[in-house]
Amino acid sequence: MIKEKIGILGCGWLGYRLAQSLGENFEIHTTVTGPEKIEVLTKENFHPEIVNFEQKGDDGAGQERWDKLGLLNHIIISVPLFSKRIDQERLKIRITNLSGFIRGFKGTLILMSSIGVYQEFSAAITEDLLPSEAVAGEKEIKELFGQVNILRLGGLMGDDRLLRKYKATEIDNHVNHVHFMDICRIVHLLIKKKVTSAVYNITAPCHPSKRAVINAQLGINNEELPATGGKMVMCYKVMDELGYEFLYPDPRYFHV
Repeated sequence: MIKEKIGILGCGWLGYRLAQSLGENFEIHTTVTGPEKIEVLTKENFHPEIVNFEQKGDDGAGQERWDKLGLLNHIIISVPLFSKRIDQERLKIRITNLSGFIRGFKGTLILMSSIGVYQEFSAAITEDLLPSEAVAGEKEIKELFGQVNILRLGGLMGDDRLLRKYKATEIDNHVNHVHFMDICRIVHLLIKKKVTSAVYNITAPCHPSKRAVINAQLGINNEELPATGGKMVMCYKVMDELGYEFLYPDPRYFHV
């Protein structure tokens, strides 16, 4: 049986885990920014190529079109196109290059965005509070690729990523985390169900406090530690529309 082909643009921490998960059912093709990961990705048959989406072209037209684009059935964009910590000019160059690289693609397209887009919002947050047309990065891709599915990801956790390893602030606030395996499974479901033009928040449905998560990871009793502040980014839409059940619904137990 011939496998369908997926291109993963940006094979970093999440992209690599997506490749490993989806590689069981699909042929994987990846891009990386430098040579460091080429050997590992090649050994795992992820067909890596070095592509620098931040290199500014002389003519301003951006990156040349991917020569294997016609072979791909699905593309996942895991290159950050939204960030308050990155110079906006760099982000514009990324968007221009990436758009040129997949110019004219008609297959399944999934953009990894971030719940960071809700920086100005508080309380319980749903997708309809902020349309993609109002979000830099999402807006430009949506205008060029109307079929794109946008996943607004919570804090990426799982494997070596544990909250106790980081210097957490406001530790009585709600967490909005997601285990990478749930992202992988949702991506597979989007492809399987042939979903197009959707926007989903992808966070675990439980929102304990940061303190509760850290204590759970340290093996400390956790019974009376309710969160007292911060926003909650809700994931009910992906559960209702796709019938998705989270493999890791509670961030306190991501490490188990």
